[in-house]
Amino acid sequence: MAKHEKFIKLHKMAFLSLLFVVTVITIPPLIGTSFIVSYYERIYPQVFVNGVNIGGFTRAQAQTVLQQSTILPDQLQITIHSSTGTKTIPLKTQSIGAQF
Repeated sequence: MAKHEKFIKLHKMAFLSLLFVVTVITIPPLIGTSFIVSYYERIYPQVFVNGVNIGGFTRAQAQTVLQQSTILPDQLQITIHSSTGTKTIPLKTQSIGAQF
């Protein structure tokens, strides 16, 4: 009877070891895959643009939110620093076709 109990104990340990290995190998990819699938064609969480959280949005939703929350200035100031001095050039955003 002792031989039989040893045999059962050995098989039980082998089964538990195999179960542990299979679990360790399969669970992380499943978690990663579920994350990727749940954000398919969506922006990953906690992504900010100009202080606006666009995480979880589709590209179209993000564009809409950013267009509504971002104001394009009428004019930009470009400053050029060189060895001969500094020059600031005003630039109208409409003249270069800037848009959001």
